[in-house]
Amino acid sequence: MHINLLDPASFAQGHPLDQYHWLQDNAPVYWHEEHEGPGFWALTRYEDVAAVGRQPHLFSSEPTVMVADPEAGGLSLTGDDHKMMLMMDPPQHTQFRRIISREFTRGPAAELRP
Repeated sequence: MHINLLDPASFAQGHPLDQYHWLQDNAPVYWHEEHEGPGFWALTRYEDVAAVGRQPHLFSSEPTVMVADPEAGGLSLTGDDHKMMLMMDPPQHTQFRRIISREFTRGPAAELRP
């Protein structure tokens, strides 16, 4: 199985489910090379993703969890002044989560429905 989660052609017909299934069955923790980047780990099993999320001291979101978009025109995704919560580790992530968490509970979320 040829795995390429960076090639837009892999997504031409939607998500490349055949690649995901192969990874889940054969390489659930997979190192994916990037032609002009540092590469990244692709985790395809829920249990592994959940375990990583509970151990920020071992698995960091810093400086980013984003794969660089070659069409971004050199925009930085790692600047502290515009960092998304997805790219934060505790305690910074915890502080931001505390501020917004109420807005994602059932009541306030339901008020956003049309």
